[in-house]
Amino acid sequence: MMNKTIKVVSHDKNGSPVFADSIVKSSAVNEYFIPTKENDVYGDWFMGDFYPLEGKLIEVVKDHATMSDLKEMMRNSTDNTAIFNVKGDFNGAK
Repeated sequence: MMNKTIKVVSHDKNGSPVFADSIVKSSAVNEYFIPTKENDVYGDWFMGDFYPLEGKLIEVVKDHATMSDLKEMMRNSTDNTAIFNVKGDFNGAK
């Protein structure tokens, strides 16, 4: 297994580092996503708009993850109000 460093792109409301490949939860809209990069800013595409990461509104769920991990969380979730952003390009680790 290759050992590569993944960039810290922000910090969550608890001060934990948000990595480019973290699964994070937004408390603003009860959404789970992996950050994407747009014009050198990390954030989330939601309903056609890009929202930069806002530390006070996000919480790291899993430090290093893949889109498969996020899809697995979606399949196993019992929260029927949660949104799982599993569509589109995932470029967090680039």
